[in-house]
Amino acid sequence: MAYRNDASDQSGTLSQLVSDLVAWFAQATVPHCIDDLENILDETMVLSFNTEVEDGSIEKVAEQLMIVHEECFQGYFFTFPGMNGD
Repeated sequence: MAYRNDASDQSGTLSQLVSDLVAWFAQATVPHCIDDLENILDETMVLSFNTEVEDGSIEKVAEQLMIVHEECFQGYFFTFPGMNGD
């Protein structure tokens, strides 16, 4: 998913999305459901960026975020070289 909007500065909205995602993943007592993550991403794109995404990229981004979260949770940082202390 790529997003570009030169008309206005969306950095605050993007920062809020990042904060929302970190908070969602930090909920250790709740099992994470990819459908919930997809809904967060989709809602944010529609409500905050006024953008409908219909190319399947929200699902792909959600899947990648779940993979990265699981890797990090287990202490494997393969997706981010250098984080293993290499």
